[in-house]
Amino acid sequence: MDRRLTPVLVWMAVIFGGSSIPGQELTCITTPDYLMHMAEYAVLGILLGRWCFFKKDGQRTRKVLRFAFSCLFFSTLAGSIYGGLDELHQHFVPGRCPDVRDWASDTVGTFMGALIILLILHQVAVKNAKKPPTTS
Repeated sequence: MDRRLTPVLVWMAVIFGGSSIPGQELTCITTPDYLMHMAEYAVLGILLGRWCFFKKDGQRTRKVLRFAFSCLFFSTLAGSIYGGLDELHQHFVPGRCPDVRDWASDTVGTFMGALIILLILHQVAVKNAKKPPTTS
């Protein structure tokens, strides 16, 4: 398995664990629900984007930027599907219920996270392209 996929799976497990907490135990949360969903799924979007945007170049370990828009779409789609499944999962947790607005927040958060990592990687690529080649 690709080592870069491990943080994605771990974060998905964290989200699943948080969604498994019964509703009665969540009374101390004061942050608006949609902001929490966007934040946790933005992290997922960053991790999915990091996993998707890079590939190994042949036998070398040098990373190469992949086609950005397809990765942005894939990351958002994967996060949105997971968010939908997570909302469905909450149907079976006491005191919790699925909410389409939460799912929308999950999707927006995933998109924002993937877009952030794309912009960062683009800036790094531009900066590296401007560096003069080193001579040995």
